[in-house]
Amino acid sequence: MTRNRKKKRSNLWIVPAAVLVLLAAFGLRHFAGRPPKPALPDISRSQPSHPAPRDIRSLQETLADQGFAVRALSPGDDSSRNFLIYIPPGYPLVQANLIINRLARAENYTPARSLENRKKQRLDLAFLSRDSLALNITVLKKKAPAEKVSNLPKVALVLYFWPPEISSLSGQFDKIAAIKTLIVKDNCRPKNREIIGTAILEPKGYPGNDPGPNTILVDDPTGKIKNKLDAAANAADEPVGLYLWQGSRAVEDGRITDLITSYCSRNQLILLEPYPTAQSLVKRSAGANSCSYLKPDLIIDPQTSANSCLSQLKNQLAKTKSRSLILIPATENSLKALNKVLTTETAAHYEFVAVSGILQ
Repeated sequence: MTRNRKKKRSNLWIVPAAVLVLLAAFGLRHFAGRPPKPALPDISRSQPSHPAPRDIRSLQETLADQGFAVRALSPGDDSSRNFLIYIPPGYPLVQANLIINRLARAENYTPARSLENRKKQRLDLAFLSRDSLALNITVLKKKAPAEKVSNLPKVALVLYFWPPEISSLSGQFDKIAAIKTLIVKDNCRPKNREIIGTAILEPKGYPGNDPGPNTILVDDPTGKIKNKLDAAANAADEPVGLYLWQGSRAVEDGRITDLITSYCSRNQLILLEPYPTAQSLVKRSAGANSCSYLKPDLIIDPQTSANSCLSQLKNQLAKTKSRSLILIPATENSLKALNKVLTTETAAHYEFVAVSGILQ
C-alpha cells in the first residue's frame, strides 16, 4: 500500500508581497509630507497688460513739440477720443506713423489699428489703454502753400561795417526791415539777419599801408592763409559769404585768389568783391573754382552826406530793372537817407531781399 506523502508549500510569494508593501509605505510617506501646491491666481481675460496712461495731454503736447499740428475733435462715445493731426507737406507718412506709435507706446497706449491711404495721403490710427479713453487719430498732410512769384526787381541793401561806430544807431537800423544783410568786420553775432564776414587782403604799399591784424599777405604760406580765412568766416554764426576788403595787391596774385575762391567754394560761401579792377583775378578764379561771385552795383562811401546818399539811392533804384546790390555804410547820414527813400511810394515797386536772394 502506497504511503500518502504531504506536499511542501512554497514560500516564494512572500518576496513580491513585501516589495509591494515597502513601495506603498514609501509612497504614502513621500506624498503625505509634501506641502500642497499653491493655487494659480485667477487672471481676468479682459485685464490688459499695460497700466493706465499718465495723461492724454502729455501725448498731445509731445506731438506738438515734434512740429505736428494737433487738433482735438469732438469726443466719440464714452470710450474714445478723436484727434486730427496735420504734418508738413514733405513729411513722409511712414515716418509720422513711427513717431506717433513710439510716443503713444511711451504713454502706455497699445496700437490697435494702422491704416494708410497713400492716394489720399492719410493715416487712420487707433490706440487702446486701460481705464482711459481710447484714441482715434487721423493724420493728414498740410497742403503746400502756393509759392508767391514776384515780378518786382530784387534789391539787396547791405550795411557795412557792423556794428556802427555810434552804438545808438544799431536799434534804429534794426527797425528797417528792408535791410536783410550785414557785413561784419570783427567778431559779431547779430540775429535775424544774413551775415557776411570780412577777409582783409594785402593792399599795394604794404607795410606802409597796413590794414591791420589778420591781413592775408601775398607771401603767407597756404596753411596760414586758410587760418586767416577761417577767422574771417568764424567772425559770425553761419555766414553766407566773405567780403574782400582792401587787397589791391593780393587780388592780382593768382595763388591768393585761387586759395580764396576754392575756400569759398568748399564752404559754400558767396564771394563779394567791392572794387574789381581790370587787373583783378578774383572773378576769373571764382569761375574756375565754381565759387558764387558778386560785385556791388553801388557802394556809398562812409563820408557821404545825407543828401548825396539819398540821391545815389534814388538813382540806383530808378535804373534797376531786374536786380541791384547796394552797399551802404552804417552811418547816421545813411540812416536818414534810408528812412526817406523807403517811406516813399518808390519802395513799393521793389522786392527787398538778402544777398543770397540776389542769386536765386
